[in-house]
Amino acid sequence: MKHIQKTALATLLVMSQLFTCALPLSAATTPSVVQQSAPAVYLVRQTQALLPDALLVHWTAEAAVVDIFVADKADTKVMKKIASDVKGNSYLIQQPTQSRPYVYVKPKDQPGHWVAERILPLQGGVNFRDLGGYPSQSGGTVVWGKLFRSGTMTDLTSADYQYLSALNIRTFCDFRAREELATEPTLYKNFAPEAQMLMRDYSMQEMMAGSNMHAFGKINSREQAIEVFSGFYRQGPERFAEQFKQMFEQLLAGKAPLAVNCSAGKDRTGMASALILSALNVPRQLVVDDYAMSEKVYNFGLREMQKRAKAGDKKDSPHNQFMQSMKPEVIQVMMGTDPALIRAMFDQLEKDYGSVDAYLQQKLGLDQSKLQQLRQMYLEA
Repeated sequence: MKHIQKTALATLLVMSQLFTCALPLSAATTPSVVQQSAPAVYLVRQTQALLPDALLVHWTAEAAVVDIFVADKADTKVMKKIASDVKGNSYLIQQPTQSRPYVYVKPKDQPGHWVAERILPLQGGVNFRDLGGYPSQSGGTVVWGKLFRSGTMTDLTSADYQYLSALNIRTFCDFRAREELATEPTLYKNFAPEAQMLMRDYSMQEMMAGSNMHAFGKINSREQAIEVFSGFYRQGPERFAEQFKQMFEQLLAGKAPLAVNCSAGKDRTGMASALILSALNVPRQLVVDDYAMSEKVYNFGLREMQKRAKAGDKKDSPHNQFMQSMKPEVIQVMMGTDPALIRAMFDQLEKDYGSVDAYLQQKLGLDQSKLQQLRQMYLEA
């Protein structure tokens, strides 16, 4: 462990933030930046040659003197102190023993704050992220290590299975269609043998037809693509209502940690995650930002090419014909997470129900007492 000068650390923090925002690289090569509530706490994994596997923790509290702890889960009962009476606003943790530690920063005579890297360190993971750390307008922040979101898990390695098994995930909400489940099965028993699986039997082809997605081959502009793809998001809260309801029932029953996933971990998973964060009263802009993060932390275009190569690039397959019919700017919309898409979901909910809370109550059965219960369970001071 080593404490280095505040000015240099602040410079490293800014550089890492810019690098992360500017390059939509894979999760394996992108340093992750995590923000928590006031006083804000940030964590950055350093990738510079002189700082291999180092973690920079930075906080905004003025004139703070803090103690710093680490743990393999966000639990004060198991954390270990690694530094005392740290002055300034930052501290460098060199070569932490955990591959993704939770860090607890505690100012003197004040409550402490947990922080962790949002992207899980998986070799074969697709957009596997922790939803913890976001501030809630109800007070406190979303707990770390209880709510996860992911894409397909078909490429997980034995090391990934070992890492995920330690998370003790109790519920998986898999939003994929039967075709996706058949072509990219998840070996849940390898890392969560006791977890409950929430799935729904439906056809991807039927869903695409119902969302007018086949019209993508006739679209000529990004704007048109967003307009058409927005239809999928506008229909999502009704189409997946039963799974969303089951998801919240599991959370209310304490069956967490819980993970939601689909193929890319950005569309159906994006909607489910947005509803979870909204139920916890996370500000709308932060919910939108979390949705938009997917294309910054994972290269979906590269994965699409890898999938086609793995399948022998069967040019006559329905999937390849569909992809080849689209212009590059349209494919970018399908592969991306433009904020306009998740905003379309919220817009439709507000038109149909008056508010997101009204949808949660009327369609998913989450009255105010249940919303309050969720916030008590999944927010921390």
